[in-house]
Amino acid sequence: MKLIHTSDWHLGHILYNLDRNAEHEAFLKQLCELVQTEKPDALLVSGDIFDSAQPSIPAQRLYNRMMIEIARTNPDTIFIDEGFGTLSPKCLEGVYETLASLKQVVGKKVGIIGHVEYLKENIHPQILVEPIGNGLSIIQDPS
Repeated sequence: MKLIHTSDWHLGHILYNLDRNAEHEAFLKQLCELVQTEKPDALLVSGDIFDSAQPSIPAQRLYNRMMIEIARTNPDTIFIDEGFGTLSPKCLEGVYETLASLKQVVGKKVGIIGHVEYLKENIHPQILVEPIGNGLSIIQDPS
């Protein structure tokens, strides 16, 4: 299985009053190109996607647009080890809508690895990870 793993995007981060949106745009464009070139079986996005619990509207729009663009490029499955536990309920709702659209509009499987009840309740599992002991797990596709 070919996997691309990313983490710590920190979308919306401002450094010494400098908006880093252009840097994030460039990173996500590179990621889309990498996914298109490498054609992984899955993309893993783990933790700290946004820099704050109340990400800016441009950061949210960038996330939404890029997740859909990445999904359209290749991987059948996107695992998200979310780190969404710090987001406000309103921001979490926006994230949910984007993830749900990946399944409905683009036809991708989305696996949420996490603890946020709202997402666990609203995005029906596409991939189940069941611990079997001794640090081992079984991955199941219930569909």
